Amino acid sequence: MYCLETTLRRSLLIFLAIIELVVSGFAQDVPYTGGFLPAPLLTFGPGTTSEGGGAGAVGGIAFDEKAKLHPALQINSLTIGYDGLKPDGSRLQLTINGNKCQYTLYDWQLIPLVRYADSPYTACFTYFGKLVDKNLENLILNNEGHIMNYHPDLFNTLLGWRLAYMDLMVMYEFTTDLPRVNGIRILGAGETAPDITANTNGQARFINQLYTIESDLGYTFRSYVITDYSREIQISLKNDTLNLSGYPLFRCWHFRQDTKGFNSKSVSDSIVNRYQTILNNELAKNPSFYQRGLYIDSLITLSVKYKKEYPVYSGGTFVDLVSIETASEKRIFLERYATESLKKMLFETAALMEAYRIIFLPEYSNRMSQNPELLKACNPAIWNATVLTMRTAALFRYLKVNYPAEWQTLVTQVKDKYPEPAVRTPTVLYKSGNTVIENAIRTGIPALPEKAKEILVYPNPVKDILFIDNISQNSLISIFSSDGKVLIREIASGVRHRINLKGWKPGIYLLRIDDRGNDTITKSIIKSY
Repeated sequence: MYCLETTLRRSLLIFLAIIELVVSGFAQDVPYTGGFLPAPLLTFGPGTTSEGGGAGAVGGIAFDEKAKLHPALQINSLTIGYDGLKPDGSRLQLTINGNKCQYTLYDWQLIPLVRYADSPYTACFTYFGKLVDKNLENLILNNEGHIMNYHPDLFNTLLGWRLAYMDLMVMYEFTTDLPRVNGIRILGAGETAPDITANTNGQARFINQLYTIESDLGYTFRSYVITDYSREIQISLKNDTLNLSGYPLFRCWHFRQDTKGFNSKSVSDSIVNRYQTILNNELAKNPSFYQRGLYIDSLITLSVKYKKEYPVYSGGTFVDLVSIETASEKRIFLERYATESLKKMLFETAALMEAYRIIFLPEYSNRMSQNPELLKACNPAIWNATVLTMRTAALFRYLKVNYPAEWQTLVTQVKDKYPEPAVRTPTVLYKSGNTVIENAIRTGIPALPEKAKEILVYPNPVKDILFIDNISQNSLISIFSSDGKVLIREIASGVRHRINLKGWKPGIYLLRIDDRGNDTITKSIIKSY
């Protein structure tokens, strides 16, 4: 689910550690730590994985589909319920056509899955989440931390934790193991300790497969969402056992600017020409046409589209416009600006949005997803939990639609049940020893000076143009290589500064902003391909 290029992700393999308060590690030498800060829950509904926005834009895991009956299966009668007196794993009571059906679900899976399927929300997890406190959110993100959000019914559940690992499994070595709390591996009923050596070998084979796909196709992905989009999930019976089929899809995408032959100048010129044509046509019909009105209306339209489809960017006047809720308030906000400023904002924003338009990659996605056994070999427990989630949620949605009274019986019976083992899912990931983030997690108070919270550096990772917003004029801006060499040193020309990194070697660089005797801000910048 990542907005880093694949090869950069592989070069930055990290270990995630998760415990209470300051989360202790999986094994030795864990460079990353998990922490807990109040975070909103994911409320993306169906369709966000098939569109360019929502969960489809930032990546993560989301399952939308409803299962279908196998052509050979006909259901004349069905009952479903929960019997807490039965052994764990057999408490789901499902009867089809008068015959009791076997379908193994342990409580740590069953209880959250009933609630998840009954919910209007389908996104399970994202690694590009938000915090309740925006100042803390900016602090975490500006200090190389990451924020994780969960579906309301998967938050603080072992199943939600498993799905978080699945989302990270392709890129991070720690996912060959399972999470530990205070050094003890957390296992759900029916799970066994992983074979880390076998999983590591499986992960290596899958990474090699990705290299092969990239070599064959000549391009890579920016991010992906693990989804059941375009997948058929079938319900069938074999003797007295209920079977579900279908595997998840890694639905990969990149930006339009990543496509071969993309030319930013051509795109900008075409946008300018398009709006000029619209203006000329309107003036031909009405010489007194309100030119500012065209720019204001167009900016309002773009701001609505941006909010829906571009959730991973921030900063600048246009993003201030996006945050305003109503069209009338947006209009009042824009009326403060001169016509030429509106025009410039419109053209630059439209060009930037076109460059960052989501392009889904069906061939890459299908090849990445075509061998379930290869994915399973990375960590069978993680893969099995993910497949189970996709299939069972689809089954439950089928029951919810076709047998609403029976379904409601099950929902009611598990309403007050709580799955074991009880866990606390982390919302923050950061490098161990990062005192700024550690202090924020310990106190809940941002530790950066006020100026640092205001300065915005984006996009990061950056392909071509790096923007720095809200800096003082004449600030000294420097960029250093990983070995400390000064690559750029220049004076900011205004509150927004642009740095062209096109042609730079992909990697990690250090940005330093010296605010002329006030604050000094440093931040790592990732240059992508």
